[in-house]
Amino acid sequence: MRTLKLFCLVTFLFLSQGMLWAQAEKETGRKDFQEAVCRQMVEALVLDDETAAKFIPVYKAYLEELRACRGPKMRPEGRKPGEKKELTDEEVEKRILNSFAQMRKILDVKEKYYQEFRKILSPKQIQKIYNRERMNGARLQHEKERRGMERPMPGERRRPMGGPEEGDPMPER
Repeated sequence: MRTLKLFCLVTFLFLSQGMLWAQAEKETGRKDFQEAVCRQMVEALVLDDETAAKFIPVYKAYLEELRACRGPKMRPEGRKPGEKKELTDEEVEKRILNSFAQMRKILDVKEKYYQEFRKILSPKQIQKIYNRERMNGARLQHEKERRGMERPMPGERRRPMGGPEEGDPMPER
């Protein structure tokens, strides 16, 4: 009996240690990703060591503030993931107004950090940052769609690219 209790205790300790480690890995993974993005940006801008040392902390703060601007994904109350119901007019309006507020926050962050970047970089280099962000965003969106991770908004219909639009006659075969 004592051996069984000891075995259960040791098993519990190992399992709880694994869960704690997994949580630590999530935070470490985010920081590693942020480091990789910073290195990629430094390489794309072709910065020397001195400029890179000034740029990296400002860019990390910029990325953190942009990440904070992203609001939580809104799921209408009382609905489960994957449940398909049409949104009410109030829910649609709330989503639209929330997206406007989110875009304002993002614009404010970009304007704020433009002044910070301008102390370190040229306008052409800053434009490269924004272009690269746009390209990376498009690449991520494409990858999400490819993996089927992005769900259409309720009421929207996904169609294969190049297919007929709604109301178009079906192509002849």
